[in-house]
Amino acid sequence: MCGPAARAHGIQSTLERLGGLTSSSPYQLESRFSSGVPAQDAAVRMVSPDGVASVELGHTNAQGQLTFTLPAQARADWEVQIDAGPDRKSTRLNSSHTVISYAV
Repeated sequence: MCGPAARAHGIQSTLERLGGLTSSSPYQLESRFSSGVPAQDAAVRMVSPDGVASVELGHTNAQGQLTFTLPAQARADWEVQIDAGPDRKSTRLNSSHTVISYAV
């Protein structure tokens, strides 16, 4: 017997810088599943391009939001990973602060 087909849910996220343009200005990440449901209690981390280094940023709230400051060791080429259940989603920020998500 075969079980039901598995369905992947994309995560759509946006990142907004709050306050000024200083390196200590906080960011607010908002993540939702493709269905529009907030990705609540999702683990958020930044990961280096080679995958060797990572920094835990926290967990999203009930609205799928997390406010954080960039860790000192993070660089522009690091990825933000959002782990919202059985499927981890990696996201890379683009210049418009919209996050492009894909399954890893």
